[in-house]
Amino acid sequence: MAITRPNYRSVIAVHADSGIKSLSDLKGKTIAMSDLGSTSGQLGPTKILVDAGLQPEADIEIKMLGDADLQAFQNEDVAAWGGSALDYDRFMQAKSLKSESYPIIKNGDLLPSDVFIASSDLDTEYVAELRDRMVENQDKLIDAIVAVEANEKYQGSELVEAKDADYDPIREAYQAIGVNDFTEFVGE
Repeated sequence: MAITRPNYRSVIAVHADSGIKSLSDLKGKTIAMSDLGSTSGQLGPTKILVDAGLQPEADIEIKMLGDADLQAFQNEDVAAWGGSALDYDRFMQAKSLKSESYPIIKNGDLLPSDVFIASSDLDTEYVAELRDRMVENQDKLIDAIVAVEANEKYQGSELVEAKDADYDPIREAYQAIGVNDFTEFVGE
């Protein structure tokens, strides 16, 4: 079971006067991203770059700048910015900036939904019952999630079936940054 996020995608933006019109123009340049391991703030933008034929660190320098990423981009400390479409929209609005000055040159695909995980120690019938109840009461569940501060990203969400293949693009992004071990954690 997973919960969707409307417009949950990564984007790549540049400065309008930079001369950068396509992803291939980023070769040899520096891009700001937010948080290490963030799906929309690192892995999504990395996947966009890899799909365009750019290899992280070999073809483009990536600066992981946390919450300072968009400010560094606005200050022209970097040639481009990669991150969440929602973060881009919020930053543009908060700073009263025009998207024409910081155009998005690539919108990534929708990122996979956030999964709910049940312990493998639980009885399969119990897990199925829990899943069914979550689906039956998804409006109440999503309202409760959205009611928590900083969870407005789930406004308009829905519960969907999680499919392993939906997460392959994220695995590919991890591999592009050198993480190749996807073994399952088995606790004590």
